[in-house]
Amino acid sequence: MSLYLVAPSVLDVLASWSDIRRFGAGWLVAMLVLQTLALACLWALQAVAMHTRRWYAVITSQLAGNALSKVAPGGGAVGAALQYKMLVEAGLRQGTAVSGLTAASLMTFAVVLALPILAIPAIVRGAVDRSLVEVSNTAAVKLSQMTALTASSLTIKGHGVSLSGGATMSVAGDLFRIANGSTLTFTNGALLSLSGTSTLNVTGALINFIGTGNTFSITNNLCGNGGCSIIGGLPVLLTGGATAGNVTLSNPVLNAGVASNNTLNVTPGSAVISVTGGAQIKQGP
Repeated sequence: MSLYLVAPSVLDVLASWSDIRRFGAGWLVAMLVLQTLALACLWALQAVAMHTRRWYAVITSQLAGNALSKVAPGGGAVGAALQYKMLVEAGLRQGTAVSGLTAASLMTFAVVLALPILAIPAIVRGAVDRSLVEVSNTAAVKLSQMTALTASSLTIKGHGVSLSGGATMSVAGDLFRIANGSTLTFTNGALLSLSGTSTLNVTGALINFIGTGNTFSITNNLCGNGGCSIIGGLPVLLTGGATAGNVTLSNPVLNAGVASNNTLNVTPGSAVISVTGGAQIKQGP
């Protein structure tokens, strides 16, 4: 019965073991250290909440309960029941175990709920002071759609998407969708910035205007005095050996123009896309 319950999860883990090769050894060590510290903080919180110094009981019961919750039907409820049972068998009073575990869970949940507060300054200012998306090394990202604005405005003081060091990103839909009178503004950066051997594949448009009254503006000095190539109607900066063959664009901007009352504003001397070295961009079906 135990094998029947855990077999699906074990097989899922074994099937994805090769994905670990996408990460460098340094990142794996960093993740191990950070995960260990996170668990240590949780153990300390539970020990304090239950007023106990039985560290062995706290640690082993949490690990066992968490493991069971990942594979058994009932999830967290089953895991919590196992942890409670192990704590009581280790000598903790029933009431102390119940109240301590409940208090620790509530405090952990409260922290998760409070995290969005950190985004309030950016929401109020409507600005991002660096690249909106940064992917580096050999990381791989797959999205159905990246960013959508509806009746709102966003200012990015950097690149929209920055890929470097062999990173890959695939977007099945549009990269940026701007709708219902929205404004998207870039300053001191490009819409796309790729370097190294990174690759970006976007099936939809880079910019898709939905409805009317939308504006996309970009200002930087990447092109300098005519240092950009025009590809797909957009100024593209090619450096470090990159050529026009590195960039394939098919209708990168949809529904722009006077007829649709949507504005694409590229300040003279500005690059919408920056490609360095062997990086590759493919947009279109």
